[in-house]
Amino acid sequence: MIAEVYRLICARRDRPRPDSYVAELLGNDPDRILKKIGEEACEVILAAKQSGSEALVHELADLTFHLLVLMASRGLSPESVAAELGRRFGVSGLEEKRRREEMHRGQKLAEVAKDDLNDGGATAGMKKVHLIGICGTAMAALAGMLHERGWWVSGSDAAAYPPMSELLAARGINVGLGYEPARLSSELSLVVVGNVAARSNVEVIRARELGLECRSLPETLWREFLVTAGRRLVVAGTHGKTTTASMLAWSLECCGVEPSFMIGGELINFSTNYRLTGKADFVLEGDEYNSAFFDRHAKFHHYRPTHLIITGIEMD
Repeated sequence: MIAEVYRLICARRDRPRPDSYVAELLGNDPDRILKKIGEEACEVILAAKQSGSEALVHELADLTFHLLVLMASRGLSPESVAAELGRRFGVSGLEEKRRREEMHRGQKLAEVAKDDLNDGGATAGMKKVHLIGICGTAMAALAGMLHERGWWVSGSDAAAYPPMSELLAARGINVGLGYEPARLSSELSLVVVGNVAARSNVEVIRARELGLECRSLPETLWREFLVTAGRRLVVAGTHGKTTTASMLAWSLECCGVEPSFMIGGELINFSTNYRLTGKADFVLEGDEYNSAFFDRHAKFHHYRPTHLIITGIEMD
């Protein structure tokens, strides 16, 4: 039901009608929806202090609806919130507090991102790429790989947490918190759209208005790195991909092969989740999720493996 309500809200946003409450909330005053959420939150508190649950359920539904309107206005989706809850699942409150503190420190990176592409010619001649959803494990790795290849890299995400925020900061990669159309410029050579970004994401909309080339992460990985790899060793399956791919990379390293790799977790032996060596072998974790809203292929389809390990398959 939440997904259906969200789709209806997006439809009202994209095709506003005079009698639409959503269109009224998303009108000329950008603070109106924020004020409304504050009001609804107060109503929830008042209802919670009453006996019985009917009033509380009613107010919680009102608050949820207005939160969905806020998400639609910022180009976020309920799936992005679900992904964040999934990230926190099993994490202690104290650990989450520490991560929040790291995130607030990481907000200083957003100020760097405001310099944008207007850098006085310092990046003249460099190919420039912007990654929407840059703080995902694979997206951050791709950002680092493009940076190593000489691209000028920037990106944005709803939040920045260690270890990916630290990886990006260590490479001097500009990260903006939240999504803002002004971050995109016609000077960009490429925009990589993460699968957390919906069609309604304001940066996606701006990229299309500017006629910029937009690719999914796996398509970019193929075209910029994998197409020249002699052997593409992909680990797929429902469970154990990160562990198995990590073991494969380390086994090849111990045999003197020196593989490149990109894996969905930080490898203790290498202290990173990606590496480029220029050698023939490239180890990849090939997950089955859709590549992007405009690229509904599973990510591993783009990797065109020469060698494949399947750990196990079940309904997922």
